[in-house]
Amino acid sequence: EGLIQDLFDYTKLMSGEITLHRKQVDFVKLIEQMVEEFYPLMEDNELHCSFDSAWKSLELAVDPDLMARAVQNLLSNAVKYGKDGKQIRICLQERDGIVLSVTNYGLIIPEESLDMIFERFYRVDKARSRETGGAGLGLSITRNVILMHHGAIRLSSKEGEGSTFTVRIPLNYIS
Repeated sequence: EGLIQDLFDYTKLMSGEITLHRKQVDFVKLIEQMVEEFYPLMEDNELHCSFDSAWKSLELAVDPDLMARAVQNLLSNAVKYGKDGKQIRICLQERDGIVLSVTNYGLIIPEESLDMIFERFYRVDKARSRETGGAGLGLSITRNVILMHHGAIRLSSKEGEGSTFTVRIPLNYIS
């Protein structure tokens, strides 16, 4: 069911069928709600999650459904691939825009995969695809949602520093 939904969403995003429906959203609360949704899964995988925010509340004019989907995909990947690291760190701060970072300390992504990780159907380790599920569409969907909001997403992955997905949203989205 999840795979079908991902394929459906990806097709709609790529065909331009999805348009932004911007609304005022408390971005801090959105992230807190997403973390709360993932709490049982994190607990099952013995993962500790911390969320640090420069704001107690931050109103952004974004599409709440699409932005929730992007954050959901980032958290889902952090849980799937961060199990060995036992920790997920989420930070929200201002650095030339609104910056959301999601770090897990599990599997390190090889340097040759960093540029390709956001491509549709790309899997770092094809052998693990049955264990972790998915078809390699989540990060592609996430990237497209962030681009629709005139933002950017990047990944860094280094031994000892973990794998960090960094999303930057322009300041003009602050209400």
